Amino acid sequence: MAVASRSMSPGSLLPPGNEIWPECVTFGAQSVAGDAAFPVNFSTVNRIAFQADLLGASVLGVRNFIFMGGDPPANGDHPEAKPVFDLHANQMLAAARGLCEGHDMAGHPLRGAPTMFLGATANPGAADLETELVNVRRKIDAGAQFLQTQAIYDPATLERFLEALKPREVAVLAGIIPLKSAKMARWLNTNVPGIRVPEGLIAEMALAADAAAQTHAGIGIAARTIRAVRNLCAGVHVMALGWDSHVPGILESAGLVVPVGVPEV
Repeated sequence: MAVASRSMSPGSLLPPGNEIWPECVTFGAQSVAGDAAFPVNFSTVNRIAFQADLLGASVLGVRNFIFMGGDPPANGDHPEAKPVFDLHANQMLAAARGLCEGHDMAGHPLRGAPTMFLGATANPGAADLETELVNVRRKIDAGAQFLQTQAIYDPATLERFLEALKPREVAVLAGIIPLKSAKMARWLNTNVPGIRVPEGLIAEMALAADAAAQTHAGIGIAARTIRAVRNLCAGVHVMALGWDSHVPGILESAGLVVPVGVPEV
């Protein structure tokens, strides 16, 4: 997609041409910049299909990829599908790095090599932070150039994680999930490892009298969180969960300017 600005904030580590949009944005002085990101999980494809998908996407101009394990198919809308899980995230990163170096996983040379910017996930709110830090460092060693975190509602959680990780040359994008209701906030606390919505935010959502007020409150909380983390990391990953049309409004409320030429999603 077209963007108006590729200026980066001091300390931002995404190189020009690798900013991520939609739903993933990097911070400029007063603007956001971005490009497409391609999420890849290994729950339903083997290594042959995985490499084919990466090469095909690269031919179509995709440059940014984020790798994750994925959920078992039984949890989705095709529960009869057979799980694969041929590789884990570190192996996916290493395989993608190999393609960029001009060879496939079997060592066969490619005729040319794709250009890819490789990403992985991180969970700053993990119950066992030390183990999470070890796993994230392994992903970086395997080739991750940027990290997308689990949803952040308390900026202090992200700050502690970054202080412990010391990511240096790896860009970190903070995860943002806009709250739609107090019920949703409580569900996240109960069901999603690493997410902790503070009671104060739950109370704020509970005060919303109707759907319009809940939407206004949810957008406001997301925007405040973005403002709070913008000096800590390179950008944010807004997981809209059906609220794609609200992403431009969230960014604008956060004090960011949506680039000219980027359509509302």
